[in-house]
Amino acid sequence: MTIPAKFGDVDQERILTEIADQLKFLLPPGWDYVQIKYNAIGEYRETAAIVRSVAETLTPWTPPEVISDLFAELRAGAANPVGGAWLGAVFEMRHPGSFRVNFNGTAEPEFRNPPPAEAFADELRRFPRAAENIPDWLRLRADESGDAS
Repeated sequence: MTIPAKFGDVDQERILTEIADQLKFLLPPGWDYVQIKYNAIGEYRETAAIVRSVAETLTPWTPPEVISDLFAELRAGAANPVGGAWLGAVFEMRHPGSFRVNFNGTAEPEFRNPPPAEAFADELRRFPRAAENIPDWLRLRADESGDAS
């Protein structure tokens, strides 16, 4: 039996469209493409982006907090008690606004700055998973924090 997430495809599409709409106003002038990487574990999160201009110049860009907040809302709404929450997303958008997104549900996120040790146990408290759906790396890191559920 599959336990549904807190919201469905329509809600997910609404939030993804809101991300795209926000980006259209927030991105630097002359943008042609943006890739945003959002990774989260527990309450720890990182959001980073690269923007390509129409002149084909690549520039690192830090999205405003509103973008991270929308990804956090999307992640929480997609969580379910069997599979937990996804851990990362790569959002790509081309001018004028067509986008696609890929989610990482099980691989250890690649953080630029290491999360605090307690974030791994916090992940399992905030977004419980069935035991068979806890990746080995997450179980190990949660156990290492000394605060595993």
